[in-house]
Amino acid sequence: MTRINLLPWREAEREQRKKSFFIQLGAAVLAAALVWYGASWYMDGLISHQEARNDRIQQASRELDSKIAEIEDLEQELERLLSRAEVIQDLQDGRTSVVQLMEEMVSILHDGIYLTRIQEQNGRVSIQGRSRSPQEVSVFLQNIDNSSLLGDPDLDSFEAGGPDGDGQPRYYNFAARTSQQANR
Repeated sequence: MTRINLLPWREAEREQRKKSFFIQLGAAVLAAALVWYGASWYMDGLISHQEARNDRIQQASRELDSKIAEIEDLEQELERLLSRAEVIQDLQDGRTSVVQLMEEMVSILHDGIYLTRIQEQNGRVSIQGRSRSPQEVSVFLQNIDNSSLLGDPDLDSFEAGGPDGDGQPRYYNFAARTSQQANR
């Protein structure tokens, strides 16, 4: 005899497929949530790693900035020390130049010339004095021109002083300039 199934098998099959669908849907949602959580965790790890690298770079940058500032301070200190050393060297050089200038003045002076003022500034020497005659001033200027330390004399002024009993001047005032030369 043939058996006939009168049970609602289509509905049971539909229910079975519906259950299977919801199970698959739940598994897909669970898998998606796991993927999303894993990706989020991985991205957070990358971000925190990059932030740590950025912090190290900023720290290194601050250290370099402080070292650069320290180097600039040291360079300024070096420039200040070099300028002081230069001033000291100029003073050291000038110390002997005054002695040389005085020795040279003694060697080129002769009787009849009296110096009242000698001033040296930046290699230029200003001389003021008195003489008994104009010829003595001329000889003095020639001696300056022939000097090994001084040269290029210029007579700035020459005037007669107070007269003696005969109406002749007793002395002549003069002012001259010359340049101090290292090796002439």
